[in-house]
Amino acid sequence: MRFSTLACGLLFFTSLSVLGQVSASSPVFEVASVKPADPAARGSRTNANQGRLTMDNVTLKQCILMAYHIQGHQLSGGPPWFDTARYDISAKMDASAEQLVGPAARTRMETMLQNLLADRFKLVVHRESKQVAGSALMVAKNGPKLKRVQDDDQTSTSAGRGKVTARRISMLEFATLLSRLLDRPVRDMTGLAGVFELTLEWTPDDNQGNLIASGNAKPGTLAENRLVGPTIFTALQEQLGLKLESQKGPVEFVVVDHAEKPSSN
Repeated sequence: MRFSTLACGLLFFTSLSVLGQVSASSPVFEVASVKPADPAARGSRTNANQGRLTMDNVTLKQCILMAYHIQGHQLSGGPPWFDTARYDISAKMDASAEQLVGPAARTRMETMLQNLLADRFKLVVHRESKQVAGSALMVAKNGPKLKRVQDDDQTSTSAGRGKVTARRISMLEFATLLSRLLDRPVRDMTGLAGVFELTLEWTPDDNQGNLIASGNAKPGTLAENRLVGPTIFTALQEQLGLKLESQKGPVEFVVVDHAEKPSSN
């Protein structure tokens, strides 16, 4: 089973729901272990494969982002330690859940992780929708420059500082990836269905998210020329035939109402 942390960061809801209670019918891990991480450990690692979830040296905040399929800007509240105290988590699904693939597997894993956090961390959260400034991913003037691939092809995505390569990625997923890279909401407004293969390369700049949102990173401006290569704004247009435009709209947030440090196993 392939599990991606590429979250669908922009979910548009108007309802308010309180979460954190584990119902009898809700799926849970067959076996789960939560313990403090080694203080000497460096870096966090997450792996979900073949019915197992392993999270090493992670914070509760990281767990919530994964469990609720959101980006960092969509999470608020929480105790002071939820982004500092680190844990090792190991959990196993039951045999029936191991047979799931694709979105069904991801949804099942997320629900199980939500229930694990509610049980071990006494986590209670609620969702609410807020109007926030963000960006819209749209098709540029001369049309898209994207290679469409079959939906049953192998999926792979690699995203780092200054480069993204992806195979079998939808525009919704790509907008979510841009949201994570820019740390601001990005909504898919391309109208392009299907999945694509793409490569995007640009010169990273710490202020690019603000430049894009304000529309000040136009090609040929000082903001553009002071970089060695293109900004992500220009790279999207030249390499993929897409563009980002500032836009304000409703974004779903997860608010932490209560959490406790877990007891020893």
